[in-house]
Amino acid sequence: MQQLQVFGNGETVVHFGERECSIQRRLQKVVEESPSPHLANKVELRNRIREAALSLTTSINYRSAGTVEFLFDDLSEDFFFLEMNTRLQVEHGISELCYQVDIVELMLRQADYQLAGQGGIPSSELRKLQKVEPIGVAIEVRLCCENPASNFHPTSGVLQQLEWPRGDNVRIDTWIRRGSNISTYFGKAKGLYSIQWTVGSYSFYRLLAGENHGTRAHKGSCHYPA
Repeated sequence: MQQLQVFGNGETVVHFGERECSIQRRLQKVVEESPSPHLANKVELRNRIREAALSLTTSINYRSAGTVEFLFDDLSEDFFFLEMNTRLQVEHGISELCYQVDIVELMLRQADYQLAGQGGIPSSELRKLQKVEPIGVAIEVRLCCENPASNFHPTSGVLQQLEWPRGDNVRIDTWIRRGSNISTYFGKAKGLYSIQWTVGSYSFYRLLAGENHGTRAHKGSCHYPA
């Protein structure tokens, strides 16, 4: 599945590249990568996907952040519109890393312009944010509270151990820490670990190895009644 990050002011819409979200389990995303490795050598196809997303959002005078999602057929190399999420998505962080933008700040500024009756962020400013190509590669993985002894079903309890990797290219988005009580009232995803690498998709292998500038990722564990 390919999704394109867009941002509009009601007149002009720009994009911050696509994200590859095909690695899923139980219909939930587990790993996201930007830009999509499936489109690395398919410039024409990538441009068609971008043009389709921009054409759709421009036609409705879209404002603020949004994501246009497409299903991709590896055999025919064609794509099909799936849906549009008219909100900020969890995986927006890797787009921010690759395009050096703060999408949340843009959303707040757009809201301020609208509240003041000024329409939106000036189009000239948005166009300056539009990069021709992303800077490097970024990958995000989701930390989920699950019980591997029970077919990875969601689990709750007190978080006994948690150590995040550190490094210049690492981004952590989470609210949990050691001692946090994981309840049964919310989703199982409790944190995001993102890493950016500026040369090819080597970052993917560094992430899988849990390595970044000499650090290592450790699994968090929950203690729950037997």
